[in-house]
Amino acid sequence: MTKKTILIALMALVFAAPVIAAEKPVPAPKKPDFSMPKLKFETVEKPCMDFIDNRSDNRAPRGVTYLARFNLVGLNTNGLSFLDGWSKRDGGNHKKFYFLRGLEGKILSTSSGKKLSSKQKELLSNGYGITASKNDSEVTSLYALGVDKEQAKNTAIAFLEYLTESAEEKYRDGEKGLRRSEEYYQKATKEKEGYPEKFKAAKEKYEKQKRHTHYQNVEAASRAIERMNMIMETEGIKEKVLRAKSRALAQALDREEAIEAGTAPEKYNRQPIAMKLEELRIDLDINHAEVEATLMEADKIRRGAEDFIEYLTEFQGIKDQRQSIFVKAENAKSIFLRLKKKMDNPSKDMLPPKVIDNKVVLQPVSVPHEGD
Repeated sequence: MTKKTILIALMALVFAAPVIAAEKPVPAPKKPDFSMPKLKFETVEKPCMDFIDNRSDNRAPRGVTYLARFNLVGLNTNGLSFLDGWSKRDGGNHKKFYFLRGLEGKILSTSSGKKLSSKQKELLSNGYGITASKNDSEVTSLYALGVDKEQAKNTAIAFLEYLTESAEEKYRDGEKGLRRSEEYYQKATKEKEGYPEKFKAAKEKYEKQKRHTHYQNVEAASRAIERMNMIMETEGIKEKVLRAKSRALAQALDREEAIEAGTAPEKYNRQPIAMKLEELRIDLDINHAEVEATLMEADKIRRGAEDFIEYLTEFQGIKDQRQSIFVKAENAKSIFLRLKKKMDNPSKDMLPPKVIDNKVVLQPVSVPHEGD
């Protein structure tokens, strides 16, 4: 086969190979828009009859003249109470109405709620400012009741403002929790990935020390430390005694040198004494060197035993950590993925209120009121 034939065959293989497209990263979910919805207010002059129940009683609270009616998708009812309900026939069906309670203080704490009139604030504080009717599992009809048209409108705005701010706060808390979870997950994963190298290093250090010292366990090394401590204590006492003897011998030699340097006749008879003292000095030096060597060797053995215990303890600790490290990493992963899924599909209380068609109907309430 010629070079030209081989080249053509290789080119055919290259161009015949399937093209593998790079995997596209999954886009992050779009963060909800927590700006207030652009509401469209529509006035209806015909009075609302929803507060006239099946017994023809008017359930509208005293002082209420207007309402702001809108339909909300996905209202989170946690912490809310649906009280003082009544039924109203609507064609062949019965609609249930309730006074919605549990948010009065929170609605009044919003910037819009603070601007309400004193009479409107009193109405809300008494639990008669918001009425709700459940149409289905997702849609709730809400009525913001007001002492006049403007107060009803502003109460609806304050209610939606609270829902928006509350959802944004909970969403931000979720984001913070997700970030903390991700950091913990990354840390746990890094620890898990670094474990084999950490384990290997600790094992090698321990086994090297084991070969060097020949200890088999902590008990054997501990006994060696105890023996070396006793030897060092004994030899330490010997060393102190030898030092004391050396000082006394040095003083005796100094006296002999002084006598020998003098003119007294007895200096000629001191030579044997000086020689004996010198012989003793040499013996002391030898004994001292022996004690020092013993102390150094005992200290070396003791340090070797201490290192053996340290390296063995470290190795056993890392070995015992394996399961907890891997379990921690798996738990961190599970928590992170669960929170990520939660943030990818936020719950109702983490989403801004969705008013159907952004439409709010302003409408007078039928009169007379209950108790008139």
